[in-house]
Amino acid sequence: MAFSPDNQTLATGGDDNTAALWDLTDLPPRRTAVLSHSGLVSAVAFSPDGKSVATATDGGPVRLWDTAERGAPQRTALLPGLSGPPGGVAFSHDGHLLAASREDSGAALWDVTNRAAPRLLATLDSHGEPVFDVAFSPDGHTIATTSGDTATLWNIDDPAKPRVAATLGHTDSVDSVAFSPDGRIVATGSEDQSTALWDVTDRAAPRRSGVIYTHGAVDSVAFSRNGQTLALTVLGESPELWDIANPAAPRRVAILGEPSGVRGVAFGLDGRTLATASEDFTVALWDVADLTAPRRTSVLNLTGYTGYVWSVAFSPDGRTLATSGNDATSGFWDVTDRTTPDESSL
Repeated sequence: MAFSPDNQTLATGGDDNTAALWDLTDLPPRRTAVLSHSGLVSAVAFSPDGKSVATATDGGPVRLWDTAERGAPQRTALLPGLSGPPGGVAFSHDGHLLAASREDSGAALWDVTNRAAPRLLATLDSHGEPVFDVAFSPDGHTIATTSGDTATLWNIDDPAKPRVAATLGHTDSVDSVAFSPDGRIVATGSEDQSTALWDVTDRAAPRRSGVIYTHGAVDSVAFSRNGQTLALTVLGESPELWDIANPAAPRRVAILGEPSGVRGVAFGLDGRTLATASEDFTVALWDVADLTAPRRTSVLNLTGYTGYVWSVAFSPDGRTLATSGNDATSGFWDVTDRTTPDESSL
């Protein structure tokens, strides 16, 4: 799922072959449009100007939609070049480029300056390995992809000729990647039970400055807004908070008192709120103002979910929390009062 830049619309994708646009200007949210597809919709992304949405579907092309009129979106283009199960999709920060990945056919890069006539610029070869994640650096000069036991940094100064700038290696599959807000650090989470912190100030010569070791595969990683704290979800373990102000000496500051099975994690923009999504159909809100003593302020019991909660995301103003599950269900919570969140479900 993805929020529009103005925080007034949410795009969701589900296994019912649809994506939907939801009006968030008031709670409960109102569905304004349904975008029909021929397969499961696994990833959605808003363009930075909020006027377009990209959707990734199982076995079909990436689609671009004109959402300037939220009540009547129009499909503007199909983006050929990839096939197979979808991975991720992302716009560059200037909105001119779109990257998408597939689990069996690598990743691709398009020029979407003209949303009605996107141009395939390049494909990023994964040597037959699944590509699970893709992310743009904040400055837009680099793309990170995860494939096999490696994350690859691609120089896209010339987007038509991306070239490998560096590879970041693990000893098992790399499932997640994230840039720090200032773009200087990349975190890679792996099934080798570690998260590596890479100094990518020189993108051609990244240096592994620190490693976080865990007792299970790392599902997801999230940076705090100031970039000094990293939250991890670990398969079979409780979520962990790490102080990475000095990346060379990461220090675990807390283990959240959650049961195992937490699948997603997100920091709020206020810098003191953390949300964790669990397989037991709950989302917990934590006050992490004191990182050494995180305090759970509330638990959101997601009635109506028939699958576990996969991910959580805060709206830009921090007042609303969006949740999604593997049953194609989404929910919204007013978390203005962190102690008594109010649910409004889709």
